[in-house]
Order: sequence, then structure tokens, then C-alpha cells
Amino acid sequence: MRVTIAGASGFVGQLLLEKLKSHSQLKIKALSRNPSLISENITWQTCDLFSLSDCEEAMRETDVAIYLIHSMVPTARLDQGSFQDYDLLMADNFIRACELHNVKKIIYLGGMLPQTIRQETQLSWHLRSRLEVEKVLNQSKIPCVTLRAGMIVEKLGSSFDLFVRLVGMMKVIPLPSWSYLRTEVVDGLDVVDVLENEILNEKFEKRQFDLGCGEILTYASLLKKISAVMDKKILFFNIPLMPFELLKYFFVITTKAPFAFINPLVGSLKYEIYSRDNARYPMPFRSINETIHRVVNTKNLSEQPKIFQSAGSFKKKKRVRSVQRFMKKNGLHADAISFAYLHWLPRFLNPFLKVVKTNHTVAFHFWGLKKPLLMLEHVYKRSSQNRQIYFITGGLLAVKNNKSRLEFREVLDDNTVMAAIHEFEPSLPWWLYRLTQAPLHLLVMNKFGNWLRSKM
Repeated sequence: MRVTIAGASGFVGQLLLEKLKSHSQLKIKALSRNPSLISENITWQTCDLFSLSDCEEAMRETDVAIYLIHSMVPTARLDQGSFQDYDLLMADNFIRACELHNVKKIIYLGGMLPQTIRQETQLSWHLRSRLEVEKVLNQSKIPCVTLRAGMIVEKLGSSFDLFVRLVGMMKVIPLPSWSYLRTEVVDGLDVVDVLENEILNEKFEKRQFDLGCGEILTYASLLKKISAVMDKKILFFNIPLMPFELLKYFFVITTKAPFAFINPLVGSLKYEIYSRDNARYPMPFRSINETIHRVVNTKNLSEQPKIFQSAGSFKKKKRVRSVQRFMKKNGLHADAISFAYLHWLPRFLNPFLKVVKTNHTVAFHFWGLKKPLLMLEHVYKRSSQNRQIYFITGGLLAVKNNKSRLEFREVLDDNTVMAAIHEFEPSLPWWLYRLTQAPLHLLVMNKFGNWLRSKM
């Protein structure tokens, strides 16, 4: 069986690879943006999940595809978009590539959802993003096994790491009202056991399970259990209120975690999240005490989760990613919306901007200048009714590279259109770009979104 793992360099991916190495009948392909690991009997392949062509190449000769991706840190030196939009784009690329190569089964490791919330709009953006990815992967005819995990307890697990660091670095910990909400954790080794079971399971049908240890406790109890295992005396005291905005900075200061990671995560602490009785995975799970002892006793606080380390890795390259989301109505497809954008833009910036189109190119000219500000090449062979792509090939404001591109695409059962610029490299000095071209682009896209809504 041929297995491809997206997100193989993450902490769950690493545990899974170690587990699968003993199965000689499996042909394993591990995907990563920058693969630097060497593993026996495992083929590592470079794959940028923001690139559909990369995904299509990666999914060749795949029977079972594993999706372990969660985007919660910056993906470029400048990000003009939200992590939930990035998650949605990557999941859409993944499912398109799986469909192209007739993958037999998809296994998605997502997040457990609160049982008391009935409307998606009531969820935090963090949880809503997990649900959106789940919808994208399940809208295909390919059977998808969805595994909704509670907080994964593992040595380099990013969420649990926050609580361990908080206990390790503090002598006094305030307990606001949210800390008495109930939650459920799951051992990382159990998660990997479930993934292994589902990879080897020859049932090809859509199923959904919750992964939890079966013991429900409050966040306050979790902190106290961690402090007991660490044999550290902590003064815990109740406080009536701690606004979530203040809580974000409290976590950043005390745990040294990047704000980009903390910001979406904290918003999900206001829910009670535990497994559904009728949806628990049919397997015995390790107890919470066994799990915490195993992980905390082997944890080194000087060793950061990879997601913390990668938060600053994109600062070295002068690259930009910008993603905006538009709701689609009146039957307009991505091709019509991209066409509308190229006609609306010169009218919006009249008389300063002129757009000149030929069969395959689009040039943006500023009033009085002979050379274009930007040059685009329409990639007809890679475009379709629900996805239009243009390479950014040059101009006064761009450094030419073979990855810079603009795209419009439909997602979520074609109910949403996303406009995205990937790997754009400005020619202006970075500080000047941040003050001029970057905010202007964001303003233009927001105005276009408003105009689009007014016409629907």
C-alpha cells in the first residue's frame, strides 16, 4: 500500500513515521516544505501545499493520503491573510490533487468540537477553520476518515506545551473563570495508534471519530496535575475575570510562544470540549495520569515545539502572501470574477492606472510611465472555470521569480471565491513596500470585495 503523509515533519507526523517504519508492506512518502530529515524506508519529497502543481506531483502513486496540516504560524515575511484562509487553500489543493490521482482513502486529523454549539458562526476562528478543512476533505467522493482529537499530549505538542511551560516558569498562577471549563486530552501515542489502524484498515468509507482519553477534567485541574508531576509548588488562586485579549499576552509573556500561534488558540479556551459518547474511537486509551507522567517527565523546557521555531523562519526571504475571501452568489465563477477584477481595477484607480490585456498577458501601467508596474501571464493550461491563475512575470514593482502568482479560485462547494497572491517579491526596499504598495494592495482587494458584494 502506498501512503503519502502531508505534514510529516510535525510532531504527530514524526511519531507516525516512526510507527510505520516496521510495516514493510507500506511504501511511505513524507511531504514537507523543507524536508531535512532522513528516515529509513521513507521517501521525503518537497511539497508546498499552497502550490497545486506541487500537490499534484506529490499525490502521484498514492493509495492512502494522510492530512496533518494546521496553519497557525506565518507563511511569509508579510502575511496579508488569516490562518483560516490559508488552511482552506491548502486543503483545497490537497483534495484536488487526491481527486486527480484517484486516491482511495483520506485520513484527516482535525480537532474536537464543542457539543453545545449548533451554529458554525458561534465557533472561534480556530475551531471554525478545523471544521472548514473537514468539510473540504469530505466534499469529495473519496472516502475520508475524520479523526477529531482533543488536546494532544506529547513532548513537542504545541498546545499542551503551553500549559507545561506556564507551570514550569511561574510560581503563582491566576485561575480565571474559563479555567474551570471542561476539556479532554489524548495521548500522542494513542493518536498515532489510531492513525496506524486506519491506514491498515481496508475499509474505504467515510467515517468520523472523536479521540480522547475518556476522562474529562477542567483546565485548572490539568494545570494542577502538571505541577504535581513536576513536583513544583504553585500558588493557584481564583480571579473573577481575565479578558481573552489580556490572556493572549499573558501566555506570550509567560511561555515565550509566538503571538501568531497564541492568538487563534486562546479563542478556543472559552468552550467545553470533550468527546461524544457515540463517536469515541473503539480502542482503549491511556489514562490521563499515565499520559502526563510519560510526557512531563521526559520534557525539556529549553526544547521548543517546531511550530514555535518556524514562526520566524520566513523572515529571511522578502516574500509576501496575500489572501482574501469573497462570498459567491448569482452563479458567478472564478473566471468571471477574475475578469471583473481586471476591468474594475482601472476604473477604481482612474486616471492613475491603466490595464492593457493581450491574449496571454496583462500589464498594469501607471499614468506617465512607459514601463508597466506589473506584468502578468495568464496560464490558460492551468486555469479553469473555477480556478484562474496568472504568473507575476515582472514590472517595476516586482522581482521576477518562478513562483510568484495571482489566483482566483472557488472553494467550499463553490460557495466561496478566494483571491490569493503567493510568493510575491517586491522590488521596492522592504520598509518602503510596507508603507506604500502593501497597504494599497490590501485596500484595493477590500474595495473590490465590497464592490463584488454590491453587484450580487
